[in-house]
Order: sequence, then C-alpha cells, then structure tokens
Amino acid sequence: MNRLAKLTSIAGLLVSAAFLILALWRLDWEGIRSAILSARPWPWMPLAVAAYLAGHIVRGIRCRFIVRARSSLPLITASNVVVVGYAANNVLPARLGELVRSGLLADRAGIPLSQALAITIVERILDGWILLLLLGLSLFFVDFPAWALGILGLGAVVFLAATCAVILAVVAPNWVTGMVARSSRFPGERFRDQALRLVTRAILGLACLRRPQVTVILLFQSLVVWIFEAGLFLLVLPAFGLEFNPAWALWAMTVTNLSILAPSAPGYIGTFHFFCQKALVVCGVSGAVAASYAFTVHLLFYIPITLWGLGAMLRYGIELGGLAARVRSSRSSPAGEQGAGDELGCADLESYPADGRVSARGGTTPFQVALAEVFVPRGLSLDPKSRTEVVREAAAFAHDEIKHLPPHLFLALRIGLLGFRVFTVVRCGRRFSRLSLKRRRQVTEWWAFGPVFVLRQILRPIRCCVLLALYECLARRGAAAPSAAAAGAQAPSREVTP
Repeated sequence: MNRLAKLTSIAGLLVSAAFLILALWRLDWEGIRSAILSARPWPWMPLAVAAYLAGHIVRGIRCRFIVRARSSLPLITASNVVVVGYAANNVLPARLGELVRSGLLADRAGIPLSQALAITIVERILDGWILLLLLGLSLFFVDFPAWALGILGLGAVVFLAATCAVILAVVAPNWVTGMVARSSRFPGERFRDQALRLVTRAILGLACLRRPQVTVILLFQSLVVWIFEAGLFLLVLPAFGLEFNPAWALWAMTVTNLSILAPSAPGYIGTFHFFCQKALVVCGVSGAVAASYAFTVHLLFYIPITLWGLGAMLRYGIELGGLAARVRSSRSSPAGEQGAGDELGCADLESYPADGRVSARGGTTPFQVALAEVFVPRGLSLDPKSRTEVVREAAAFAHDEIKHLPPHLFLALRIGLLGFRVFTVVRCGRRFSRLSLKRRRQVTEWWAFGPVFVLRQILRPIRCCVLLALYECLARRGAAAPSAAAAGAQAPSREVTP
C-alpha cells in the first residue's frame, strides 16, 4: 500500500474512532438493553433486509445498463459486482471497496480499469444527487437542526464540482484530453502518454451520459435504489415500537448515508452509528432507543451484504487481497491500462499466460474460453498473442451459435455443461478455468471421447463450433492450418483418465 493509501486509511480509522466515542458517550446502557429485549424482530427485520437486498438488485440493473454498450453483463454478475464492492467496504478501511469493485467490474465486463473507475464515480455522483434531493424533501417534515443545512450545502458543493467535471468530460472530451496533454508534458513523454490513456479510457466510461434520456433513466434507477434503502430504515422503526413514519426513515437514511461517504473504518463503524442515532434524536426519540435502532440497522445491512459478497468472491475465485493488489498495480502501471479498444471500449487481448490459462472478455465466460482452448489442435503453431486471439474468437463464435439453439436443446446443453463443471470440481478440486491446459485436456478428453455415449454428445456441438471458427480465423489470418496428423492427435484413445 502506498503512502497516500496508508494515510487515508489511518485518517478514516481515526475519524471512525472519534465518532464511535461520541456515539457511545454517556449512553444509557440499561435503556439500550431494555430497548433491544423489547424489540419485535418479526416480521419487520426480515422485510427490512429484503428491501435492502432488493436495492442491490436494482444497483446491478443500473450497472448492467451503464456497461451495456461495451459488454453483455448478466444481471446476477452485475449485482455480484456491486455487492462485492459493498462487502469489501465492510472489511477494508477508507472505502477501498470502491477500487475492489472497479477491478472486478473490469475483469467481468472486459473493460479497462479506468473505465470501470469512471463508471463507479458516475454511480456515486448519481447517488449523491438523489440523496441530497431526498434530504431536502425530508426537511419539510422534520424539525431539522442547523447542522442539517450544513450537510446539505457541503454535499451540494462537492457533488456539483464532481458533476461539472463529468459534464465537461462528456460535452468537450477533446478539450479535456488537450488540457491533459498540455499539462502533463513536463514530467516526460511516458507520463503524458499514460495520463492520456487513463483520461481517454475514463471518458469512454462516461460516454453513456451523452444522451439525456440515458441520464434520466439512470437517475430514476438511482431513485429506486434509495427508496428501497429507505425501506430498510422505515421497516426497523416499528420493531422498536416507533412510529411508522416515512419522513423519519428518509431523514435518518439520507443523513447517515451522506455522512459515511467520507473515508472511515471498515463497515463505517462509528460514523454510521453516530449520525443515525443523532438523526433519530432530532425526531424526539430517546437516546437509548435511537442507539439501539442505529446498531440494529447497521447489523441488518452489514451481515447480509458481507455474506453475499463473500459468496460472490468464492463464486468467481477472488481473493480480496489479490484483487486489491491487481487494482493498485493497474493504477500505477501503464500495462494495466493496455487493452481498451478506443472505438468500442472493450479490452484488448492479454498476453498468453505461462501456465496456459486464458481469461475471457465480452460476452464469453472464463469457462467457455478455457473449454475452447482445449479443442485447439496441438499441432497449431502460432505465437502466444495470435493463439490467444484465435482461442477467444473461437469461444465467442461457439457462444453465439449455442445461444441460437432451440430452447429444449439449449437447456439440455446447459444442464450437461453444469454436470461437466461439477464433475471437474469434484475430481480435480478446482474449477475448470483454473486448471492448467494439460489438466483441462485430460478431463475433457475423458468426457468427450470416453465410453459414455451421452457424455460424448454434450461437448460435441461446442467442439464443432470451435474447430469451425478456428479454421475460419486461420484462413482469414493467412496462417498455416495444422497437419492432419496433428489434428488427429486431438482425439485420444479411451484409456485417458482424468
């Protein structure tokens, strides 16, 4: 971690510690105990958690909508990307989860990291304006103190400055890149090129805002997100015997969420509790009940999202520290930003890894690319970069062709592939895309050329599509096709065992 990141983390921890002390200062612990014991969890708390999780599904819809021009991101994947970011914020200080989320979005959508960061910034700006709007609305129904106007004014200044920068990048991208080129020429040509690359990719990430109707849709989606989150605060009120008052929930939700935008400790401990408690005290709730309410709401959003995020990390094979390190190296290294097609905003192909594994891009998944690579004949002589390109083109072709199968065949194929993937995990202890090329070939050859007729049929359409696309690519590139003997080596004897 560099010095700036360390200082930011330390500052966030100190801020959280200060607010935690303030939140716990002179509390009526006996009153808190009594409020917690007399609370009615059912059905309010399960409904509150459901409302909060529904808001994250809407966040996934919004994320998918933003990147739709560059990647066909499934809804569950987009939602997992969002949740992983929030879960990382729950365990990492200084809101470093935003970087983790951007890194995962770049990995899943096949876009450069700077574009993913730009998309995250756009979402935060949209969230900020909606929160300010809802805060201003709640002030009409609450006897607000003077510091509420301070929060509203400070938030408006911050988000207005960020919005102006985004609008400038969207409306006048050439002027922005020209300014960056002129201002970054003094450190050297290499620094200027890297700065221009980062800014260009970021501007591509903001391209979705060039159409006013898209911006309106995004604002509406953000409004729905925060209405669901306000549902979390609203549904916990009657659990503590408080009035079912939407204005109170809106007031507490906006004050709390605007206060935790600044870097703080993992899970916003301290800042969340202090401001949520103070917001309810303003409404006339006793300090003990307000503190119990704040601790309960914090647990109801912290535990489900952290568990969901950890499950998503396991699903994608993510190790949090490793992903954060990749994000930091991508931010500091020009190589980390290589790979965005300037016209489409899609990632270029990575260099071919030493262990033979390749990663996916666009609409294909790592499993589809790893499986396509297995069917490439061993005698194919190509340089590593060309080989990677051919494999990915073949995987994309097979993916598109399979999507157009009749529904009953498509479903049967999906079920069969699921069985193949489960078999691989049980047999090898790892997911198929995480295996070396040699091991993948052994498993696939047993399945595709083994004695079980039904198993052989499952991989046959994929193999045919991959080989068809392979020879098409070679013909287009003018490369030499593998010899018949080499191609024939692709079909081994049945003695091969995984």
